[in-house]
Amino acid sequence: MAKKKEIDEEVDEINEEILEEKKEKKEHFVIEEHDFKMISSRASDIRFFDLYFMHTVNKGKEKERQEFKLEGYGYPLKNCLVKIVAKRAGTIDKKSYTSFKEFAQEYLKQAAEVKKLFDILPNSTD
Repeated sequence: MAKKKEIDEEVDEINEEILEEKKEKKEHFVIEEHDFKMISSRASDIRFFDLYFMHTVNKGKEKERQEFKLEGYGYPLKNCLVKIVAKRAGTIDKKSYTSFKEFAQEYLKQAAEVKKLFDILPNSTD
């Protein structure tokens, strides 16, 4: 168990280094909200993104902090949006859903919120 913890910490450090490196390189396209961050996988290609979610480290301890944790590399934009919506719908106030219908309603609500983030044209129909 201790070995797994060491490996997890090492992976987190590497992911943090990658995130910092991408922050420093201005050519990468970055979309950041309070609970997620998307960074283009390549500077010249904004079709694929590395997706990060806000995560609490050392929860309940003295050194508790918030940081972005890698969800995955090279997701197409649509896949990122689906994952963001699912994450938001599943973590609203740590709510337990009593039915699939209740979860689906929250999912659709969150989908509309995420869609608003990307509605930049006044009469957008997509």
